[in-house]
Amino acid sequence: MKTNQFLFGLKNLDRGQTMKVAIFANDDMTSNIIFAQLFNMSDIQITGLYIAASPRKGTSSIIGGAISLLRRMAFGYWLFLVFTNGAFKVYEFLTLVFRCSPQTGTFYSLRRAAQLRGVRYRKVADFSSPEIAAELQNSNVDLLIIRVGDILQPKILDIPHYGTWCVHSSLLPSFKGIAGEFHALRTKRAPIGSTVFEVTPSLDEGTPLGQVAIQRDETGSVFQHMVNNNIAAGKLLASMVLQAFQCSAPSFELYTPQSQLKSSYHSWPKPDELKVLHRQRKALITPGEAMRLMLAAFRWG
Repeated sequence: MKTNQFLFGLKNLDRGQTMKVAIFANDDMTSNIIFAQLFNMSDIQITGLYIAASPRKGTSSIIGGAISLLRRMAFGYWLFLVFTNGAFKVYEFLTLVFRCSPQTGTFYSLRRAAQLRGVRYRKVADFSSPEIAAELQNSNVDLLIIRVGDILQPKILDIPHYGTWCVHSSLLPSFKGIAGEFHALRTKRAPIGSTVFEVTPSLDEGTPLGQVAIQRDETGSVFQHMVNNNIAAGKLLASMVLQAFQCSAPSFELYTPQSQLKSSYHSWPKPDELKVLHRQRKALITPGEAMRLMLAAFRWG
């Protein structure tokens, strides 16, 4: 167990107040799954939902960012991301147009949930911009929760009264970087899970505050592990925020076998790394999962 010292400051929060939380997230399926539970919590006020304008910094659109990433990873993994996130974008479009409920099966639309709760929604090219800083200050944000690749400047990190948390899809310090589930699954006996850590100016270097591990299935796909890990991460995050709001003594779960957590860093999956996964007879996504994902995209799941 780990006690997070800075959370004791939350005892200064009046019981009659709500906890004000801002969210920085990527515009992808996984971020929407992870942050979904926060929109179902009556004890917190989400002051703003800030979504990355592109999957890669320096580009201004989803398509442009996706094309620029093609040169940085195995083509098969790129197709996997395009398919899963493309299905999510179809789902989000239909959900917004027909004003449906935010959730169907695997999918959850944070944008639709923000509409229903009257939460400010913005596409963002620079999360450290003066405009974003001003909005956070004016909102009097208590806690900032992020899942973006940007390294936030100190002027942003200094704004939330009780700090900034990041949700990362690996058991830190193992598999820092990108595609945590993929790299853990292709590595024999590597544990798979998620970490909520305190954000510092250095990427993925903050102190782990809470961790959750999921069951590793040697017959399962990367997609299966990704979804299960995102759901587990969302539950962990929600319980941590609730404890913080209730001012209870923080006691967040940390993955126990620390000896297994070797420090490592991985970037986007390369062709030879994808071949290792295939040699182990593991799939990125199975045909059945792909079919169910398409049905969910059209809200038939």
